[in-house]
Amino acid sequence: MWGVFYCLERSRLKRTTAGHSFESDSGHCREKVSKAKYSYGYFEATMKIADIKGMNNAFWMTTEDHAETGDHFEIDVSEVRYPNYDHIGLQEYPIKGNKTLKHTGMGWGAKFVDDLSSGFHDDGVLWTPAEMIFEIDGEPVAAVLTGNAVHGPTDIAFSSALIYDGVPEHSEGHDRVVKSLRVFALQKKRREIDFSMRIDRYAFLAFAQLLICSAVLSASSSAVPDAPLVVDQNSHIVVMEYEAWFGPNAVTFQGTAALPLLQSADMQRVGGGYDSADPAVIQQHVAWLESMGVDAAISEVTNNVSCIFNSEWFAQKYLPYCTPSFRVYNQTIRDNTGNLYPAWTKLGTRLKLIPLLGGFDQDVLYKDLDGKTAFEKEIEFFGSLLQEYPLRQVVYKGKPLMLIFLGAAQDPNRADNPLWFQFRKFLRNHPEIAGKYTFKMMAGYLDAQPDLWATQGTPDGPVKINPGYGFWSWVDRLKTSCTTPSCPYYPSYNETTSGNASRVENFTASVATAGVESGWGCPNPNSPPYCSDDALRFGANGSYATLHDFMAYARELDPIFLIIHQFNEYVPPDEGFDANTDDDIEPANLWGRGALHAVRHEIRAYRCRSDDEDAEDCP
Repeated sequence: MWGVFYCLERSRLKRTTAGHSFESDSGHCREKVSKAKYSYGYFEATMKIADIKGMNNAFWMTTEDHAETGDHFEIDVSEVRYPNYDHIGLQEYPIKGNKTLKHTGMGWGAKFVDDLSSGFHDDGVLWTPAEMIFEIDGEPVAAVLTGNAVHGPTDIAFSSALIYDGVPEHSEGHDRVVKSLRVFALQKKRREIDFSMRIDRYAFLAFAQLLICSAVLSASSSAVPDAPLVVDQNSHIVVMEYEAWFGPNAVTFQGTAALPLLQSADMQRVGGGYDSADPAVIQQHVAWLESMGVDAAISEVTNNVSCIFNSEWFAQKYLPYCTPSFRVYNQTIRDNTGNLYPAWTKLGTRLKLIPLLGGFDQDVLYKDLDGKTAFEKEIEFFGSLLQEYPLRQVVYKGKPLMLIFLGAAQDPNRADNPLWFQFRKFLRNHPEIAGKYTFKMMAGYLDAQPDLWATQGTPDGPVKINPGYGFWSWVDRLKTSCTTPSCPYYPSYNETTSGNASRVENFTASVATAGVESGWGCPNPNSPPYCSDDALRFGANGSYATLHDFMAYARELDPIFLIIHQFNEYVPPDEGFDANTDDDIEPANLWGRGALHAVRHEIRAYRCRSDDEDAEDCP
């Protein structure tokens, strides 16, 4: 931690923190945190502002005097005021003795839903010779074309100033905390390397000469906008579970505990929320996913697959629930999911999409009038999208990857001809399909199915899945401290072998997981108190303790595919009755942008371990 910044009102500072010295002048405290000076680079700090009015919580830089141009610049990365306002600015000052140049500047204001004193947030700037792009929590909020006018070198400074109205009578103890500072210097000889690894993509908006950019730490992978993502034994791929279920003719947010911050006009008549086909929503989702540093998202159509893809004759024969309105409801989900492929391609994102097929209903293997099963038709649906939009492909074992969702509990006995075994036989008997795609099967809560493990008994760490099954985990539990009969819970992983080398193939991390005994609430599953074997969203001081514990195992296991559970499901009963019993990540009313920030931080830490990045670049 860099330090705690606070000032006694209009007096000399009377303490230091963590060995750092502070200066004070009329209530303005300043600490220079860098001895080195920088000209260009990516500068980002993780901070929590003071919970009082009147204070300017600032992160800023001042360039040295430039003799040729007669000026210097102040770069205000952020000047945050409690509870939720941030001012960003760039100011030009004449150097001493220059009478021809006047002080000029520009600034932008950003107001947020969150109380910025309630948790840590990232504030940063990408500074290149051509432009400056300012970001908060990985999202671009302001930018300016500088045309090589802003030169360095500069130091990096943090300050707290009690200069605004509303200062309380006693401001002592109301601290601004700077948790970390990250500086990625842009050096002439390493310019291409540094920024190709860390800056995701540019999208230009020719309006008032503003440049908008997703200035984020990009995934250290082969995911680039103009090629499929090819995954091999040396890859470290981060995949987000993602749903495009929502719309006025599909799933709504009525009855959900959490409500997303995003809204769409066409959803207001059904109680609010957003439409997954709304271009503005899609663009924002892409920006958030990029900012977290994921490589791909799962495009999921797993429910009521036969009702979606098969004929009316089939529905009347096998699916009494598949009414015309219900079919439209589910086909909207299909269409919204398919729309991601052209929409994401149009946005120019590096993100990929991995289809997730429905594999937990027996009827998906029954033949329709045309002689095809719904399983085949769903493969054709996603296959045509991958063919038309090849830049969305994740290529694994030489072919585009598709996942098959099996549900939760799996019968391990092949003699019972369980559905997962039927799928394997189907693919073996249809080489024209199996030869085009790589299929992997996913199941839920493998942590509670010891018959599927490589080794039975009470675990004392993550459990390896028997390679004869090879299931990937959609979600697992992690709770080592509980004392109920089925405890402790450790997540599962699947291992793959290539030649003489073995590697963990899949591991899934979650924000929160419900217990085995009764779900989220005990004795009432829909209300507090929580069950003793729940792993809740928040730990001490609002930390994302469960996610952190999962990600610690991810760093240890080093999987080829790290899957994050999950971005935006919202729907009960999987999602419970409050923030602690909901494992969604998308910014929502119950947790603000905190989950976005936590996941971004954990992915960065994971990549620092798995990709062996320089220690000073890592959290």
